Amino acid sequence: MTGVGLVIVAWMVGESVGGAYLRRYEERWRTDVARERDRLARYRRPVVFGTPSDQNAAAWYRLSFEKLQSESSETGVVQTTGVVQTLRKAAILPVPDDNNRVAGAFEQHCSEIRTKRIQAALGATRTDWQLPMQVDAPDQIISIGPAMILGFCEVIDGHLKRATNSRGAVDAYLSTVSIATDMGQGYFEMNMVGVGLARIGLDSLGALVGSLEDRATLSYASDQLSRFEGRLTGADVGFRLARLWLEDALLIDAREAAQDGTLSRIAPRAAAAWRLSRRRVLLGELEQVTFTDDFDARMRLAEPIRQQVALSHNELIAGTIPSRWDAMEKDAQNVLLVFRAVEVAIKLQEWRIAHGHYPVDAISLDVPAKMHGLMYEQLGAGSGYRLTGNLWSANTRTVLERQPRGQ
Repeated sequence: MTGVGLVIVAWMVGESVGGAYLRRYEERWRTDVARERDRLARYRRPVVFGTPSDQNAAAWYRLSFEKLQSESSETGVVQTTGVVQTLRKAAILPVPDDNNRVAGAFEQHCSEIRTKRIQAALGATRTDWQLPMQVDAPDQIISIGPAMILGFCEVIDGHLKRATNSRGAVDAYLSTVSIATDMGQGYFEMNMVGVGLARIGLDSLGALVGSLEDRATLSYASDQLSRFEGRLTGADVGFRLARLWLEDALLIDAREAAQDGTLSRIAPRAAAAWRLSRRRVLLGELEQVTFTDDFDARMRLAEPIRQQVALSHNELIAGTIPSRWDAMEKDAQNVLLVFRAVEVAIKLQEWRIAHGHYPVDAISLDVPAKMHGLMYEQLGAGSGYRLTGNLWSANTRTVLERQPRGQ
């Protein structure tokens, strides 16, 4: 065979192998997209109160978000960011003493949580935002400002109710957590908002529990809280979506790059496959993060992924992979720790009602604190307590505390 013949054979083999590689890659991506859409469609959200309805909460949220954004634009008085800041100050613990200011903020900005839109969303059994999973799809960005407004408003509603309607306060705080879990079914920025709202809602509920003297309300809070078992917000969905977007973007990038240069134009499929194969290490690490529930394993992959992104010198990759995903994973773990602390706090409060003081140690409780990664300390001869712990660091911190009487 002549030299020219060998070149032709090599070209044919290269294009054939390259084409097969691209087809397998695209088929796998389409399979992953179908699985993710099925996973999101099968998700069932916790309904805190009311009669569950087989509806999609996301559809109602979209209507609510549009209404909140249109109101902000029409009035021209306070933009969404300003409203969020105002409500956050009123929602953050400790509960402000200035009830008039808090009530004023609630009356001015929080009428939406009383609408049928939000009531329908909170009563729905499904949350599927039906977000695009390809980079060239029409823009369907969900604004996170309105979600923060709704979440903060629910917290403030709980603050205003806690003195006279403790059960209503429980519902309000857990409605915040419910909104948070719904944001957990979207892209990474939505997940971040969800983690923040869940933390504020659970912190508020934990503070409320320490003041309850009614066993029935404590039992109610425990039952409602248990509905969120295994459903707290994290970065799982957002990271899976980011991975799918990146895989699609890399395929488009490889094909477009294969049109540049003489050699690439001669063997475009081989050139595109070669360019795509260079990202196989990064894609493999992303897949490991996506499909493992081991928090420590995810954290071990954080630095290698960061290095791969830096070494790629590729704006497409840097713009698709969330830069703070590992930090938010830690935040989500802390939310889980607060969730466990509130569960323990309910047990502690039931003990105090029965015995007149908090126990000397956690062994007396039905669910020992140490089983949740928490450590219990009695304070003030049984008039208070402190729960400490940390799921991702050797350094412990106070997770929930009930100050002793007189302090």
